[in-house]
Amino acid sequence: MTEDWYSPGEIQFYKHQLIWLFYWLPEIKEGRWPPGGAEEVGGGQPSFHAPFEICILITSEVEERVKMTGQDGYMCQDYFTNNTFDDRILAQKYNCPISEVRGRIFRALRYMAGRDRKRISYDQWRQMKTSGKRQPRKANIPVEQRRELRKEGRARWIKEGR
Repeated sequence: MTEDWYSPGEIQFYKHQLIWLFYWLPEIKEGRWPPGGAEEVGGGQPSFHAPFEICILITSEVEERVKMTGQDGYMCQDYFTNNTFDDRILAQKYNCPISEVRGRIFRALRYMAGRDRKRISYDQWRQMKTSGKRQPRKANIPVEQRRELRKEGRARWIKEGR
C-alpha cells in the first residue's frame, strides 16, 4: 500500500484511490497528507487553501460517500482502514451472513467510486445492479433466423446482423 502515493490534485475517487484513502484516513483526518510523493502538500504551486484544508475537504467527501452507502460503506471502511480482513469479525460486527461480507464491501466500493457522486441512492443503485442485469442487445436478425441459429447450436449471433 505504501508504494502508491497520490497528491490531493490527483484524487478522482477511483476504486484504487478510495482504497488508498481508506488506508491513510486516520492521518488525513488529523490534517496531514501522507508522505512519500515527489511533491509535498503545501509546497510547489501557490494555493488559496491551507494544507490542512485540503485534507478536511477530501476526508469529508470520503465520509459523505461512506454515509451514502450506509452499513455496507462502514463495513468497507472497516475492511480497508482498520485492516479487518477477517470476514467472520465483520459479519459479527455488522450482523450479516459471512457469505455476503465481501460482496457488500466491494459493491459499496463500486458505488462510492467515481469522480462525482451518484445521483441515485445506494438502495436504488443496488436494486438496479442486482435485478436489472443488462439485457442482451437484440440483433437485427429476424426471429425465425435466430431460432434456426440456436437450433444449430451456435451460441453467438453473426456480427453482420448487429
